[in-house]
Amino acid sequence: MSKVPALLILTAAGTAFLVGGCVPGESKPAAQQRPPAQQSLDSLASWRYAMSGEFYHGLRAFVFRPDEPGPLAVGTRALAILSAGQAKTVDTAGDAAALTVAPNGSHVGRMRLDHDVVASFQLVALAGAPVWIHDARGHHYYQIGPDARLVVGLSSNIAHPGKPGSVGTFVFYDRRGIETGRFGCSLPGAAEIAPDGAAVLIECRDSALVLLDSRARVLASLTGSFRNARTAAGGRVLVAVPVGKPRSVLVGGAGGESRTIELADPVRQLAVTPDGSLVVAGAGGTIYGLRPDAAAPRWRATLEGPAPLVTSLAVSPKGLVAVGAVLDGAPAVAGAPGPRAALAALVREGQVVRTVRFEMERANAWVPSVALDPAERWLLVWDPATVWSVDLARWLGR
Repeated sequence: MSKVPALLILTAAGTAFLVGGCVPGESKPAAQQRPPAQQSLDSLASWRYAMSGEFYHGLRAFVFRPDEPGPLAVGTRALAILSAGQAKTVDTAGDAAALTVAPNGSHVGRMRLDHDVVASFQLVALAGAPVWIHDARGHHYYQIGPDARLVVGLSSNIAHPGKPGSVGTFVFYDRRGIETGRFGCSLPGAAEIAPDGAAVLIECRDSALVLLDSRARVLASLTGSFRNARTAAGGRVLVAVPVGKPRSVLVGGAGGESRTIELADPVRQLAVTPDGSLVVAGAGGTIYGLRPDAAAPRWRATLEGPAPLVTSLAVSPKGLVAVGAVLDGAPAVAGAPGPRAALAALVREGQVVRTVRFEMERANAWVPSVALDPAERWLLVWDPATVWSVDLARWLGR
C-alpha cells in the first residue's frame, strides 16, 4: 500500500483501475433512453480513498480549483489535495480547533475555540502567511467568500442599535479585516455567501430569511421559517422550502417578487447554478428542473430502483446535475446492521444519462453525498468513510 499523509489513506482498493412524463408547463425532453449498463462504483471510479484520522466523520466538503488537477478535501481540522491517487495535506488546524475555507479554495480561516466559542480567528492564504488576525471573543463561527473579499462572523456579545432584543449580530469584514457592516437578528442561524461573493443569505430562525449585500444592507427578505435556503446570481435569485409546506419551493430575490412552485413530493434537496438560471429540486425519487421566472417545472427526471430517495444534489454552471440517493425509501436507522443500497446518477435536461448502484460500507444512518467539478471534469461520491473519484469524460464517453 502506498504511503500517503496520515490523515487520508489510499487503500489497496484505491490503486488506479485500468478498466475503465411531463407536468404542465414542462418542456418535453428528447426521447428517453435507458442509461448504459450498470457498472460497480469501484470499477467506475479512477480512485477510491478511505478516510481516516481527522477526516473520518470530519469530511465536510470539496473545493474544485481550475488550476489544480484534483479537488481540495475540506475537513473540520485538515485540508488535503486529492490528485491521481495521491493525497497531499496542505493545512491543518494545529493549535486552532477548526478550519473554514473560501469556496474557491483561495483562503483558509483558522478558528481557535474556548468553550465552544471562537477565541481568535486567523485568515491565511492557502498554505501561505496570515492575511489578518482577529480577537474573536464572542464569535461563534466565520464564513469566507471567494478570494476572501468578504468574511462574515456571528457574534453574541455586540450590541446592535435599534434591536434591543437581538441575541446575535452578523459582522461583515473585507479582505483586510476591516469591518464593513453589521446586521442583528433574533435566534440567528446559518449565513451563506453567494458563489460570486456579492450577497449573503442570513437565517433568522424565528422570523425570516434576509438577503444582504457585502456591506450588510438589506436587498430582500422573506417572512417565515424556511429550510434548504440557497442564493445565487449576486442575490437576484433566492430559493427555499417553507417550513410546514414541504412540497413547495419559494423563489424570490433582490428586486423581484416571490412566487411558489408546487411539486408532487416533499422537497429534500435544492441546488442552484451560479447564474441562477436553473434551480434543481430533489423530491422523493424525482429531480425537478425549475426556472426562477416560471410557475411550473421545466423538466423532471425519475430515478430507477426500489423507492429511491434523493439525499444530495450538485449542479454545474452548464446544467449537469449530479444526484446521490438511497434505495428502499428512507434513511437508515443508526446502528442498523448490514450494507445500505445507494446510487449515484447524472441528469441533463430531464434525462437520466448515467447511473451506478453501490452499497454503503456501513448502514449506520450514512447517506451518499455528491460533489461536482464546475468544469465537469470530476464527480465525487462520498460518505463519512469513503470517497470515490469518477472521471466524467470517461463515464460520459466524451
